[in-house]
Amino acid sequence: MLTDLLKRKFTRYFNVLDYDQNGIIEQEDFEDVALKLSQLRHWAPGSPGHQACRAGMMSIWQHLQQFADTSNAGRISLEEWLQTEEDAIATEENYAKYVAPVAAGLFDLVDEDGDGAISVQEYRNFFEGYRIARDLADDAFARMDLNGDGQLSKEELLQHVHDFHCSNDPAAPGNWLLGA
Repeated sequence: MLTDLLKRKFTRYFNVLDYDQNGIIEQEDFEDVALKLSQLRHWAPGSPGHQACRAGMMSIWQHLQQFADTSNAGRISLEEWLQTEEDAIATEENYAKYVAPVAAGLFDLVDEDGDGAISVQEYRNFFEGYRIARDLADDAFARMDLNGDGQLSKEELLQHVHDFHCSNDPAAPGNWLLGA
């Protein structure tokens, strides 16, 4: 059973992924994010950059759909989402199969320059790409940049993703992954 904190975090996550805010997560949400991220990077629709971004987003969608679309309707309801998240954190094996691949794929999309780290500007673009208030990005980034080096390495981000999903500590830095 999900704690109140985990349920709040997972509901926030659902709402971030539900780009058009229609109460379900569907492929179009991921296509819209790919388009927005591409616009932020000045990649025209159909350009190689946009195609790579869209392919990355579609890979994430297909992975989430495989686990969370239990009704096979081509969409994910909040109820399906919360159950999937609960199942995903039940064991480390489930976490490794479900959450870790999404986190790694998203890191690669957010790391715009491919240097193996996410800068505060890249994190701002991630927030804007997902319609999260851009001004929350700086605070969230500062709370997660524990060593103060001005970047989040893949290892740091993956640890924060793990804390977001698994920690019941309200002070865990990973709780800021999506801004609050």
